[in-house]
Amino acid sequence: KCIVSQREVPGDASSFARALRAALRQAPDVIMLGEMRDIETIPTAIPDGAAIDRWATTNAKVNFRRTPETINGTFAEYAQSIGFSWKEFVMSVPSPMFLVTTYKSNGQPNACMQGWTAFTSANHGNGYYAILGSVNKNGHLYATLKEKREAVINFMSAEYYDACMATIRNNQLEADEIMASGLTAEPAVWVNAPMVRECFMNLECRYVWEKEIVPGDDHAVVCLEVLGAHIDEAYLDDKTGEQGLLYNIHHQINPEKDKKTAHDYAGVLQKKIDMGEY
Repeated sequence: KCIVSQREVPGDASSFARALRAALRQAPDVIMLGEMRDIETIPTAIPDGAAIDRWATTNAKVNFRRTPETINGTFAEYAQSIGFSWKEFVMSVPSPMFLVTTYKSNGQPNACMQGWTAFTSANHGNGYYAILGSVNKNGHLYATLKEKREAVINFMSAEYYDACMATIRNNQLEADEIMASGLTAEPAVWVNAPMVRECFMNLECRYVWEKEIVPGDDHAVVCLEVLGAHIDEAYLDDKTGEQGLLYNIHHQINPEKDKKTAHDYAGVLQKKIDMGEY
C-alpha cells in the first residue's frame, strides 16, 4: 500500500520549484516530476533527489516540421533568400570555423571563412578528408578550387577571429585578402596555396570532388584531402579551451518567443566527459 500526494501549480503552490521543495521536505520514497524544463527546477530536484529511493521525470519537447509562424519577419525568414533554411536557426548545430586560403587567377591570395564542415578518415585509414558542406558557386573560393585544386584550411584562435572575419570585407579580385585584413600570408609547403601565419593550425589540402546536394543548387559540397599539417607546439597536446578551436553557433532562434532578432556566436570547446583511454 502507498499514499499518493499530488500538488498542482498554481492551485497548490505558486511555482513549480516551490511545490517541489515542499514535496521533498516530506522525505518521499518516490517522487514523480511532471517535467523539468527550466533552470529553477532542475537544481532543486537533482541535489535533493539523491535522498529518496526513486524519482522520475518527463521533459517536454516541442516538435517542428513546418516553418513556425513566429519566424515570419525575422532574419531566419529573410535568410532563405540567401540559401539558409529556417531549420538551421531553430536546430542550430555548431560547426568548426576556419579560413580557407587559395590563390586567385591573378595570383593574389584569397581567403574565405567557412563552417558547415566535417572531418573524417577514409580509404581504409590511408586518408584524412575535409567535407565542406556549403561552398558558394558564385564566390572566389569555388572558382579558385576549380582552377588551382589546392587550398589550406587555417584554424584561428579567438585572438585572431576579428582579423579573419575582416577577409569577408576585403574580397575584391585585385586584393591580397590576407594582408588587407592584417594577417600574414606564407607559402604552403606541399600545395600551391598561401597559409596564414597567425593561425595555430594549417592543413594543406588538395581538391578531390564536389557534389550538389540538390541538383541545380548554387552551393556545392566539396571534398578536400588533407595532405599534411602545421601545428603550433603550444597546441599539440590540446586544441580546446579559451584559445582553441572556434565553433560557429549560428543565429539561435526560439520559435516559441516572438523575437525578431538573434545573434551569431563563436564558441570554444570544453572537455566534459572522459570517454576512456585507447
